[in-house]
Amino acid sequence: VGAGRYMRLEDPTTAEFAMSVRDDYQQQGIGQTLLQLLVAQAQASNVHYFVSYVQNSNDAAFALLRHVHVPYTRHVEDDATVVKLQLLDE
Repeated sequence: VGAGRYMRLEDPTTAEFAMSVRDDYQQQGIGQTLLQLLVAQAQASNVHYFVSYVQNSNDAAFALLRHVHVPYTRHVEDDATVVKLQLLDE
């Protein structure tokens, strides 16, 4: 139905995250639950930031970000948007 993961980058306080939910299971809160679980696990592991590269056409991902309860920034790079979520205060 869905999957999510994160992997620490060279800076151990930052991790790249990725998620996927089958199209026929979207709009049911699964992505939001997956992201909440990933954020909680990362915070417990002292990860301060999540980063992800989101295709500019991925409307579902951008809709999900509007419901995230952590500060985030985003900027466009070519055909993708780089999203950075702040999970913990510095």
